[in-house]
Amino acid sequence: MTLENKVDQFIADAGIANQVVHGGPTVSVDTDGGSVRSFAKPIADSAASIAAEAALTISLGDYPTPEQAMAAGYASHATMRVERGETAKLICDPTAGDDLKLMAEWLASSHYVEESGALYLEIADGLHDVSTYIDVTNNRTLDIRATATPSLLTITALAITGITDQYELAGKVYSVGITVSTAIPERVVAGYAVGGQNVQGDNGADALNCAMIVDSVAVDRMSLTCRIRSHGVVLTSPTTLDATASLGLTPNILVIPYCTIRADEAGWDGAAREGFINALTGARINLKYIGLSYNGLNGDNDMLFAKGEGSSINLVDYCVVAGAGEMVTRAFAYAAIETNRSYLGGGITGVECFQGSGGGAASFTRTMMGSVSGTAITASSGSAVQIGNSVITGANIGLRPTISDSSIVATACRVSRAACGCTATKGNLSIDTNSSIKYCTSSISLAGGFVHGLPVTASNTNANPAADVLSSNGGGWYSTATKLVDGAWYKVGRFSGALDFPSIAANSYEDLTIAATGVAFNDFCQFARSGSTQPASGIVYSAFVSAVNVLTVRAFNVTTGAINPTAFTALVLVTRAT
Repeated sequence: MTLENKVDQFIADAGIANQVVHGGPTVSVDTDGGSVRSFAKPIADSAASIAAEAALTISLGDYPTPEQAMAAGYASHATMRVERGETAKLICDPTAGDDLKLMAEWLASSHYVEESGALYLEIADGLHDVSTYIDVTNNRTLDIRATATPSLLTITALAITGITDQYELAGKVYSVGITVSTAIPERVVAGYAVGGQNVQGDNGADALNCAMIVDSVAVDRMSLTCRIRSHGVVLTSPTTLDATASLGLTPNILVIPYCTIRADEAGWDGAAREGFINALTGARINLKYIGLSYNGLNGDNDMLFAKGEGSSINLVDYCVVAGAGEMVTRAFAYAAIETNRSYLGGGITGVECFQGSGGGAASFTRTMMGSVSGTAITASSGSAVQIGNSVITGANIGLRPTISDSSIVATACRVSRAACGCTATKGNLSIDTNSSIKYCTSSISLAGGFVHGLPVTASNTNANPAADVLSSNGGGWYSTATKLVDGAWYKVGRFSGALDFPSIAANSYEDLTIAATGVAFNDFCQFARSGSTQPASGIVYSAFVSAVNVLTVRAFNVTTGAINPTAFTALVLVTRAT
């Protein structure tokens, strides 16, 4: 290239550089290497992106009310910004046509919520029939609430009648008339979820401690009817209700949420999608003051399902979950279910109130649970369950760990109305002295696992199993002892006697006797010398039953010279195996 050509090229490149540096946002320059945008263009693109993002972010202050801001955000799928101390709620009225699933999905998507800010889905008052499901995934959070704390009505009377229906073979079903002190709110109709809180009294009162589905409401609205399931001692109507405070809960209360979402079984199949509400892959779902009821038959449909490490469903306060095709709540693969002052019940179709497996855990506090055809609380593979100040009633089995690495700990709980109150198929079940097991066919069953504790047991059909002994299947009930013993192998007694053997010739022996009331032939004897003095070298001692009530201690000289042992006190422990 000549010098003239080089100069021309320099001038051309300088012009290109000038356009790149100083050109407007729409300028692109063609070069030998391809098209090059001006510096202004990516800056403008970035500004446009930021502006677009800002346009899709809504703050509560952008609208006259937070509710209007939330409605606008949902309509435009915007990101909400909730600042410190602000409360943002999206009102969902499925009966009026709102899509519960879509609203929940949007609310669980990415939003900016500062500390002490609140963002939740509020369900309108009343009964809402839905045929859908809710999934929350990927470490997201969803809060669902009712408009207010439930109505708490005092129960004044209960009328219990045994009935026959299509589910009777899986456990006795009863119709219960519940009379209250003040009128039942107009929102309560057939299909509504209600809870019995700390119901106490004689006869069948305790069976009402669970979530129930309303069958009908009286014209004067002073009573309603529900169906419950109960096992163990047959239910009869209470003659009196006991108002003694217990469990940290006001007794004899009918809990009526301001809303109930009634989930139709057609909304999810129970297989590909386990639950009506599902927390998956680290998601967290919080429910508060919510009522849920199930509309369907016995099948695979769970109501609340949590799966995956970090996933959880938390019934924060006063939640009522009534009915299920199978499990009312279930935690799998290191997920968790937590409840506080809430109510769970299988209606007449549910099989279990909770099942934990694959490391799934649960914590139940002041929770009423029952009315199921199977086990109320099951802890399976790797599952750990903590239960405190709660009632477990109306189940084939109340509490049951089933695998060796599973455990259930119950503190200050009442277990009642079960074919068996507590069964440790395997694993460990602890139930403390502040707990009780009553009105069951059997209180405790030993099936290979271990039961720890000494609960109050009363009014059960069968006698308690033997405590502190090892059962034939390897399990046992540690009531007060720290070790289990085999009931077929036991101590006859510990006996002692002062012995002074004469000189014993080489390779010979001498016998002395000790009185030992209760010993018999074929008993096993263990010998020891009292104190720390060891026998003379060459003397071997043994003991055996030589006659009824008589022990013989033999001193054998195994040496080649005579030995005269020093006097001592002999101790003999006698055991017997049958």
